[in-house]
Amino acid sequence: TYGARSGFNGDMDAGRFTAQAGVRANVTDKSIIEFKKEIGMFSDGGLSEGELSFLKSALGQRDARAYETPRQKLGFLSRIMTYDLPDDYVDQQNEILENVTLEELNALAVKYLDQSEMILLVVGDKASILPGLEALGHNIVELDADGNPI
Repeated sequence: TYGARSGFNGDMDAGRFTAQAGVRANVTDKSIIEFKKEIGMFSDGGLSEGELSFLKSALGQRDARAYETPRQKLGFLSRIMTYDLPDDYVDQQNEILENVTLEELNALAVKYLDQSEMILLVVGDKASILPGLEALGHNIVELDADGNPI
């Protein structure tokens, strides 16, 4: 694996959860199994107190560095204008982060990490990855370079 990441993102039209990794073709199927296992740990079992504490610390530190460059400041101001956010937006976000409970996050994980609703998008050499993908039992739809079903 060349770096795996996941997270929630959204805009005015939609919200989404994405998980992605660059992997060797010969472990594509195993990577999907691992992603599903990790996502399932949160949706089925929830976060632990230790994970919640780490999450709060990591997000707090990330936000502290989020406005260092002119580009970051422009993006921040753009979000405030686009979403008509209040002047105390940052303070409100910090308060939410500080006060969010384990129960609230675990309820959100159950609601938004439903694997039966997820779409898996795999890009790679068909000959190398298709047998492993077929063995996973998913409905496979092959797309062309423009995203149209073949």
